[in-house]
Amino acid sequence: MSQSVWLLNLADWCRDAGLKVEEWPSWTTRSRSSGGFTGSVKGVIIHHTASNTKPQNDAAYMFDNAQYAPVGSVLLDRSGTVWVGAAGATNCAGKGAWPGNGKNSKGESVPVDSGNSHCFNIEAANAGQGGDPWPAAQQSAYLVLVAMLCDKFDLDPLQDVISHFEWSPGRKYDPAGPSAYAKDGLWNMDLFRADVKARLDQMQGTAILPPLPEPIIDLGAEIDMKILKQPARIYDSRTEKDGKVKAGETRTIKLPNDLKNASGVHVTITSTEPDAAGFMTIWSGQGSVPLSSNVNYQPGIGANANTTITAVSNGQFKVFASSTTHVVLDVVAAD
Repeated sequence: MSQSVWLLNLADWCRDAGLKVEEWPSWTTRSRSSGGFTGSVKGVIIHHTASNTKPQNDAAYMFDNAQYAPVGSVLLDRSGTVWVGAAGATNCAGKGAWPGNGKNSKGESVPVDSGNSHCFNIEAANAGQGGDPWPAAQQSAYLVLVAMLCDKFDLDPLQDVISHFEWSPGRKYDPAGPSAYAKDGLWNMDLFRADVKARLDQMQGTAILPPLPEPIIDLGAEIDMKILKQPARIYDSRTEKDGKVKAGETRTIKLPNDLKNASGVHVTITSTEPDAAGFMTIWSGQGSVPLSSNVNYQPGIGANANTTITAVSNGQFKVFASSTTHVVLDVVAAD
């Protein structure tokens, strides 16, 4: 008979990962009728709530009021706060099957229609209708949360993390909506899984790095920049035809039309999937590459991010990589 697993340390795990946490009353004893997870947690399934209301309302519905409560183990609200609602298995995945051969990276079987009792289900607050952009803080917390779970359950983020629409193709369409993973419609889960792996790779020993900082920055009295309501992802080599920035390559980055008249931008520069140790530098593009770096990275460290101000020339600037890496650039403020 399989062991029944209860996640009684779930709230502490989330806090240790640097996440903000709210504990819903009686969460340590809440589960679906079958009780705890069956044997072990074999995968993580991510969802959106298809709602647009206060976190308290979502949590009350998910954990107490829904016909098949609890719906998911946690709610991830728009601010990036994790509402912990159930320590045992939950009702969230419904009918479906694990992609491929029905087994996770360790060869453990996830039986058909049994994602509820074998997988950890996360509900994230989003209407999912295309008109509800995902806040940067929520997206960052989603990566941290899933990476932490992969660490705790010894899961492979590239194989053991799936969407609801991958569990139930044609029946479900979450997660979806404007984000780093989709302009609209279904998320590109390969990009999401790669970013989860990048967060997991940042772990040092048993310590987990905190979430990426909120996109609100103090630029100082001498710099007059407008902070954007949402960071603007202006470049992601993972989705570009040219792919990774090669060792020694300088690549020109053009700003979108609404920022093309900026004289300077405040940029978060991220290296992901580097082939070797190296650094990246961004500058206006005038003259040769400066003898300085804006971000340093190591092989096996999936992503390092640094925010820096760079001048802009004719609506564009340049990025240089000393060794081959993917580069992601987000503008958080502009002048």
